[in-house]
Amino acid sequence: VLLAAGVGIVLGWLVARLQRLSDRYKLAEFHSYHAISIALAFGALGLGRMLGADGILTAFAAGGAFCLTVGRQDAMEEENVHETISKLMDLPAFVIFGLVIPWHGWATLGVWAVLFPLAILLLRRPPLMLALAPLLSSRFSGRDIAFAGWFGPIGIAAIFYAMESVERTGDQFVWYAVSAAVAGSILIHGVTATPGMRLYASRGKAAAGEAVS
Repeated sequence: VLLAAGVGIVLGWLVARLQRLSDRYKLAEFHSYHAISIALAFGALGLGRMLGADGILTAFAAGGAFCLTVGRQDAMEEENVHETISKLMDLPAFVIFGLVIPWHGWATLGVWAVLFPLAILLLRRPPLMLALAPLLSSRFSGRDIAFAGWFGPIGIAAIFYAMESVERTGDQFVWYAVSAAVAGSILIHGVTATPGMRLYASRGKAAAGEAVS
């Protein structure tokens, strides 16, 4: 884990510095954040695997370091690129997930196929954010903390690690449990996303109105 984080941070920082130097000295006619993001992701993934580290964590650390190193305007453009790539990649991944849902495996879990996803959604993030609320209240409002505590979808990374576990151990139980949690997250977070964002926005407007008055 430490190796993956260290390699990712160094790689992301280095790529960002090279990009800024290229802009400063006009070494390239133009650059594409789509190309940089994709190259950085695959490069970090491959380098992490070659070094025996976790490739996904390496790519995550590289992306974080890259965004922290580039300028604010560049970071905003990079965030838009990441959102576009995420939409393009996530949709087919979830379509495939729907095709390989282990219905029989869920049946073997019995009532835990429902209780486990609910426990994950209720106990994974909300209690942590509630515990951290006193430390975060100086910078974030109660609605910010509540929103961040609830909306933590379980998705592609969980599927990847569950399948990695099955490949290494041959035990299908982890895949059954994790796929149930992912399906529960898709259903519950999907249903509550729009009402939650509307409530979040309305509370923000109300708070702004009180501040002005």
